[in-house]
Amino acid sequence: MVSSFGILTLLLALLNSGANDLLDYADTNTYWEARNVAVSVEAMANELKPAKAADAAGVMNDLGSPEAEVHEAASKKLRAMGPAVLAQLRETSKGGNPAVAGAAKAVIEEIEADARPASIRRLMAIRYSNP
Repeated sequence: MVSSFGILTLLLALLNSGANDLLDYADTNTYWEARNVAVSVEAMANELKPAKAADAAGVMNDLGSPEAEVHEAASKKLRAMGPAVLAQLRETSKGGNPAVAGAAKAVIEEIEADARPASIRRLMAIRYSNP
């Protein structure tokens, strides 16, 4: 009985060891090859270019639309604009219209969540280039 408890404990320890991704088990090159991501200085330089500011004022007003289709279309357009509209969204999220402010906060969260994988790729590219 003791040996089966030991094996079970070992298996649980291995399964719950905090490994969240393939990167926890593979080296950097293998990880990025499995994800079909080219890690190069050129790719990193392109990702690090600052986003161009976009004028999203007209789309922001549609966030408060009572029509769900208009509201969803505005959210999708803003999300597609990406980090370039974050400053405008943050200003809108502080505004007087609670519906627009709430929708702007939701879009901010979505854009920031979309940016996380790119941030991780940047860190991994640094690790890749400095073994």
